[in-house]
Amino acid sequence: MVLTVSSNYRACDIAFITPLKDGMNLVAKEYCACRVHEDGALILSQFAGAAEQLKPDALLVNPYDVEQMADTIVKAFRLSQAERTARMKRMRRIVRKENVFWWVDSFLKAGATVGGRSSRAFEKRRRSAALQNAKA
Repeated sequence: MVLTVSSNYRACDIAFITPLKDGMNLVAKEYCACRVHEDGALILSQFAGAAEQLKPDALLVNPYDVEQMADTIVKAFRLSQAERTARMKRMRRIVRKENVFWWVDSFLKAGATVGGRSSRAFEKRRRSAALQNAKA
């Protein structure tokens, strides 16, 4: 029997993803994407890159705090089915909406904003220099 990553994600009721430091950990998003029955709980390190997007519904932990992690595992097991489903639905919606195309678009918009500010600042400095030269 061949097991795939997605079948492993579907088989576990709780994902416990606790990197000490990373950029954008896609494991958490993959777990949510594979939960097609919209159930399951995600325990996620507050230091994971995906934590910012999934924090409203993922159970965030500090991986250096062993007691907090243990308490959060218990909390995840005690979540009602309705609570698990509601949280997972919202996380799956975020993962579906905030995909690579959304990221590229937001990155380009941020760049355009910064570029626009840089252009305005440059133009202001140019006018100021021209005014200084005219006075001299």
